Amino acid sequence: MKKILTCAILFMCALSTFAQSGKIYGTIIDNSTKKAMDYVNIALYKGNSNTPEIGEFSDESGQFNLQVPYGTYTLKASFLGYNSFEKKVIVTKDKPNIKIGNVILYEDAKMIKEIEVVGQKSGMSLEIDKKVFNVDQSIVSEGASASEILQNIPSVDIDTDGNVALRNSSSVEIWINGKPSGLSDTDKGQVLEMLPAETVEKVELLTNPSAKYNPEGSVGIINIVLKENRKGGYFGNVSTGVNYQEGSAYPGGNLGLNFTYSDNKWDVNFNASVRSRKRDRGSYNYRMSFEDADTTYLNQTNTSTQDRVNGFLKAGATYHIDKKNEIGLSAYGMYSQNWNKGNIEYATLNKDKNTTHLRERNNESTGNMGFYNVAIDYRHQFEKDTHEISANLNYFGRQRNSNSSYLTKESGDINPLRTYELQTLNESNNSASVQVDYFNKFTKNSKFEAGLKGSLNFTESIDKTFDSIYIDNTLIEDITKYNPFYYSEQIYAAYATYGNKFDWFSFQLGVRAEETITKANEVQRSYFQAFPSVYLSFELPKDNEIQVNYTRRINRPRGRRINNYIDRSDPTNISFGNPLLMPEFANSVEINYLKNWERHTLSVGLFYRYTENVIQSVKRLTDLGIMENTYENITYSQNAGAEIVAKNRLFNNYLDLTTSLSAYYYQLGANEEWDVAETNSFSWNARINANVKIISNLSAQITAYYNSPRIVAQGTVSDNYAMDLGLRANFLNKTLSLSLSVRDVLDSRTHTQNITWGENFYQENANTTCGRSYRLTLTYNFGNMKAKKQKKNENTNEDSGEDMDNGMGSF
Repeated sequence: MKKILTCAILFMCALSTFAQSGKIYGTIIDNSTKKAMDYVNIALYKGNSNTPEIGEFSDESGQFNLQVPYGTYTLKASFLGYNSFEKKVIVTKDKPNIKIGNVILYEDAKMIKEIEVVGQKSGMSLEIDKKVFNVDQSIVSEGASASEILQNIPSVDIDTDGNVALRNSSSVEIWINGKPSGLSDTDKGQVLEMLPAETVEKVELLTNPSAKYNPEGSVGIINIVLKENRKGGYFGNVSTGVNYQEGSAYPGGNLGLNFTYSDNKWDVNFNASVRSRKRDRGSYNYRMSFEDADTTYLNQTNTSTQDRVNGFLKAGATYHIDKKNEIGLSAYGMYSQNWNKGNIEYATLNKDKNTTHLRERNNESTGNMGFYNVAIDYRHQFEKDTHEISANLNYFGRQRNSNSSYLTKESGDINPLRTYELQTLNESNNSASVQVDYFNKFTKNSKFEAGLKGSLNFTESIDKTFDSIYIDNTLIEDITKYNPFYYSEQIYAAYATYGNKFDWFSFQLGVRAEETITKANEVQRSYFQAFPSVYLSFELPKDNEIQVNYTRRINRPRGRRINNYIDRSDPTNISFGNPLLMPEFANSVEINYLKNWERHTLSVGLFYRYTENVIQSVKRLTDLGIMENTYENITYSQNAGAEIVAKNRLFNNYLDLTTSLSAYYYQLGANEEWDVAETNSFSWNARINANVKIISNLSAQITAYYNSPRIVAQGTVSDNYAMDLGLRANFLNKTLSLSLSVRDVLDSRTHTQNITWGENFYQENANTTCGRSYRLTLTYNFGNMKAKKQKKNENTNEDSGEDMDNGMGSF
């Protein structure tokens, strides 16, 4: 009886609540076409609130129907490229159903004109604490990889081996979607080559992040933000293309699909692509070896061919539980299969430069690599939109396998010796993290952030070598070359930051504490470190702003730097890691100035960085004439520099020009053991990116850069420069686009010369590969939004959800 009575009471309460509500309904009409408009955003607001009480999209027939409690509301209907519609609505018991009728939306003439003239997103936006490079509209990057995108970003450099540097330093962290990617020096280049450019929306450079963020990377963070459009409706594109590098036997190609769906409850995105590529490479090496009064010479030429197929898959969904809670699940994965062939020819000469010995080494290798990530995110907003807590679970996995065979033929003897060698490598890496962040904006000008994070990282690598005499071709494992490597890492972190603003002055103070426990084979370490950050910002008259900041950062050695795996592809030039490496610690100070005009932006930055336990690649020539390459903590370094970036819209927005000029001073302390003298050097680089609107449906892009010579430990690196060109044409109201790009027009990108020296050697090496390549890409866009509306959407500066505010932010 009690249960029946309880159910009856609950039922009557539900009926009472329903009886105290009404509905607001109507139809959205386009003034120019007189047709119904779907996916128009309909929202109801109470009083002066900026948060809607309820919202939905109009359906395919343009109709909307809102169930609402009694009350007074402001109804707003909005769609990109149209003037918004507003109307006051009162729902009462006497008049519960309000018929709005036809709501006529008029195109915003000013907005449409801007869209037709500009036609594409600005290539770069400057903020006081970071630089954002929008690459989703880059013509020269269509059909390319993320690695090729970074080659055109100011302050970033990628060499021919895929090594990434920021401000002339390789101590940089790569993040994907605002989270650490877990990439080390071993696989940064490979994964960036696997990541297709068409999935990347923008690249953010954070050279001095606050205590809120992982302090890894002594020179900062490169954050790669993948596409994830969160506007209402469904839309996407299919693209296909072909690429050809001069000198290759045949071309490569790419095929990709992007799809996004969003409504008031769900945001869903999906990306898939496959790319094939063939690359031919060549290089030479010249070495002089000194032993007492005797001098010998080694001339070496290398040629190689690489065939690679890359696959990429990404999917994600965010469910908006209610106005205050949302949960998301996302995952992406990459897989690469490669086939390589190479040939090395050696000639040994005596002091009179007469040839004394010839050798040839042929190698063939196959390999594969898989990289994947799964993340779960949850966010809860309290009563105020500026008060929230969020949690994140992250898992990264990577697997790499390779089999390399080497056939060596010695000549100059009566019975030339032939040897066969097989080297196998199986490596896996798994990492997981959990993080909780709290944010509270107490007042208009003050905010507080705090968080906890724990992460685990495990790496296992097994290297085996098998030898034989070519006569019977029997392979026998050489147990003296068996090389296992095990690495584990645990990091437990907590941070807190507080910021406030007083008139023209604002500040943010923060500190992050981390306990680190590592074990590399039998070498175990545990250390606790604190990483403070200070940000000061001064607003000056006439839209001028100056910021001064200080941070302390760390660069933990990982990957090939500590893996004692021995690369024997060239027996005269082997390389291996050093498990005894200690982390680098850096203290960095920056001063940034930002000035905005209507069509121009100027950013000027000065920085100074002092680094302890500097990790450098070093070389040593053994008594057997073998060059050993490894890593050591050799000394300290000091870096100072200035960076100027200007963004200009010229000729009535037909030319969008971004130019940058950077100058660096570098001092490296001496190290007697490795024959490194104290080094002082000055280098500079310049970049230019020009987007040109030729006519309404035809645009072009030109990018170019120059890097001056620079000094490194035990040597120098020569200057290098390159230019890329791109052209894009749009058809059928921008539903179809065709782009043609030429990378490395001057055939100069790969021809960098390196010179190194030590106590008993002098060495020169350089690449001789032709770098010029051509790409043709065709893209078909589809969806239920007009192309010009979508284009305007791309020009907005709204956060994507993965943007990182690493400094003062906005109060």
